[in-house]
Amino acid sequence: MRIYAKYYNICRFVERILTVCLAVIALMALINILNIPSSLANSNQIDQNQPKELNTIDKVLVWGRGFDVKGSIEYIELLLNLSAEKYGPYKIVKVTGLEQGRAVSELRTGRLVNTAIFGMDATAEKSLLPVYYPVDRGLLGLRVCIIRAGDTRFDSVSNIKDLVHKNLAIGVGTHWPDRKILQANQVPIVTSAVYHSLFQMLAQRRFDCFARSLNEVENEMFVLDPTKFAIEKDLAIIYPLSNMLYVSPKYPQLHERLNYGLEQALKTNALTQHYQEHYAEIIQRLHFFSRKLVILGNPDLSKKSRQIMNQYGLISFEQSH
Repeated sequence: MRIYAKYYNICRFVERILTVCLAVIALMALINILNIPSSLANSNQIDQNQPKELNTIDKVLVWGRGFDVKGSIEYIELLLNLSAEKYGPYKIVKVTGLEQGRAVSELRTGRLVNTAIFGMDATAEKSLLPVYYPVDRGLLGLRVCIIRAGDTRFDSVSNIKDLVHKNLAIGVGTHWPDRKILQANQVPIVTSAVYHSLFQMLAQRRFDCFARSLNEVENEMFVLDPTKFAIEKDLAIIYPLSNMLYVSPKYPQLHERLNYGLEQALKTNALTQHYQEHYAEIIQRLHFFSRKLVILGNPDLSKKSRQIMNQYGLISFEQSH
């Protein structure tokens, strides 16, 4: 009887433990189902469905491509540092795993991203909060071709007609403003929504030139296999386009802060120093203006973007249409 009582008590104890565990599991499931923004769930986790009409100006959720493109994250840091005395400290968080189309969608809602740098886009300017300054002073529109190593067909290309005649196509992102520019100028293109797949498509001969901006191409070539890819040496493509900083409409005070930082930067030579540090030498290294220049118009450029390109950019496009 004593042995029976002993095992009975053990079984009762185990039963109580199982009951408590099941209750905890049920509570966690209920929290997930209801999406309760409770500290019981995770005090360090952002509730992605919570409305973002906030006064948050210190947590800057930056689309990850801004960390990959030369000078971009440093530009955001410059504006935040110049506004710190008025608005206080800040924290930058890198948000990865988003292609540009998804990043723009998330930027509109402000759930995953509240800040991003990408090319001037008239449609995006209407739905987002732009900080009107050409981050790279127009280098985004100064393009050279990444080609398959040993491809000499571009040696005799001087204009768009030559590309068509030689059946040479340019690869471009589906959601990039460059796609509209190239299509408007009747340039043969092949598109992909996934940035990294464009390099694979070039290697697989799906197209012949991956036209990359001067502020992108060196970083990209650094990680590419030089036996498979090369920078074409004679051709340059030019159109009015620059990277620009966009803020989610759910974060108006962050937009106000970044605009204030830009105002302070324009009062000093901080932006000139930023350009000299991150961009100036690339034009000389690639002998850009000694190449055969193919100049394209950008019909999708807004009036305001064209104005700041002509005011602050390396090249004036007053006559571009």
